[in-house]
Amino acid sequence: SACNASATPRPTNTTTASGTPAVPAETTVPATAWPTITTACPVTMPNGNHPPGEAPHPSHYGNGKLWTALWPEGKFIVSYRGWIQPDGRIAIKWPWWRALDAAGPLTVTGRRLDAEAPPLEAIIPSGYGRAGFQVTGLIFSTPGCWEVTGHAAGYELTFVTEVIVPPELTGGGG
Repeated sequence: SACNASATPRPTNTTTASGTPAVPAETTVPATAWPTITTACPVTMPNGNHPPGEAPHPSHYGNGKLWTALWPEGKFIVSYRGWIQPDGRIAIKWPWWRALDAAGPLTVTGRRLDAEAPPLEAIIPSGYGRAGFQVTGLIFSTPGCWEVTGHAAGYELTFVTEVIVPPELTGGGG
């Protein structure tokens, strides 16, 4: 499952959220749809702060009010063609947790740091309660360096991740 990223990025720390259709395996996205990433991305690495009631995991990142799981080395490398939408956007499930005193609706925002791009879209399904675990669907408009922030009850948690689509998934090689 995409939510079980055995990740290692490290977010910028602050404390205050949004399914996607699969793309058939034969679908390719032109490599020219995305600019080449040329700047370094200051990815966030996990800090070992894990949500209450959850077993510690090396991918956890949190600040005592909000938590998430990060990808290894701070890089979300698309390994499944189904994560690439027909329009080229990249969609993935992403886990979040809220502390009891951060109970309330979760929202997630994001922006690309290394180039102009439409903002991150977040899909946040209902039915998860006001605190604890909350799955989200994050939709990145392009590969690149992204700052993502979860917000709940006046708290925020921010991290930076690099979204990478290998050439073999874009029709650009491999």
